Amino acid sequence: MSGLRRRLAGTVLEPISDHPLRAAGGVCAVVAAAVVWVGVTAGATGQSAGAAGGDVTLAAVAEYAAAHPAYPAAVLVGLAVLFFAD
Repeated sequence: MSGLRRRLAGTVLEPISDHPLRAAGGVCAVVAAAVVWVGVTAGATGQSAGAAGGDVTLAAVAEYAAAHPAYPAAVLVGLAVLFFAD
């Protein structure tokens, strides 16, 4: 590994290595938010998951959250761990 790549990798990976619980919380929040987004957009377009387009409203997000409460909870818990864990 060249010196520049090693320094760049060290710069990016050092904070993650110093705070692995925070990193896991951030990953959890991002993945859960992506699942919610894909589920809402798939419901808005009436097509398979991941289809682009469609109108996403707050009512659609609330309906999805009521049907699948674990994903919004995972977003909130992940963000709490990311911001408040030592």
